Amino acid sequence: MSADGTGQTRLTTATGSIVAGKPSWSPDGTQIAFMSTMYAGRWDIVIMDLDGTIVANYGDPDLHEISPAWSPDGSKIAFVQIQADSDDEIFVMDSNGANPVRLTDNPASDGEPVWAPDSSTLLFRSYRTGDWEVFSLDVSTGAVVNVSNNPADD
Repeated sequence: MSADGTGQTRLTTATGSIVAGKPSWSPDGTQIAFMSTMYAGRWDIVIMDLDGTIVANYGDPDLHEISPAWSPDGSKIAFVQIQADSDDEIFVMDSNGANPVRLTDNPASDGEPVWAPDSSTLLFRSYRTGDWEVFSLDVSTGAVVNVSNNPADD
């Protein structure tokens, strides 16, 4: 779509109870990752070219994947997986939808991942201290640090 709103192209054909949302542009602007219920009625991460071609779909058949976030270097997509016990955890996968890796494992909910500009760190929101705080996560080491450390919700 042009900046003035002309030239729109419909990318999804969601109908009925199928929902799509939370899009994330690839850094080179050629693809989008988004969450959708188009497969088996559960939330999955879908990667799509700008012509509407689905490049990849990632989803555990028993769980939900939400909130995709493309790394600035274009190599990875972070996302949240809602576990069977309703515990949300942060995962990362290759930008082609392969090789998902769990990055957090905490009984509290972790969510809303956002990449640092250098693609080495994620910021995320967690309830692991008994209130909502912002944490940083070193993707290569797994080190987690509370960066907001506030007694009120952040």
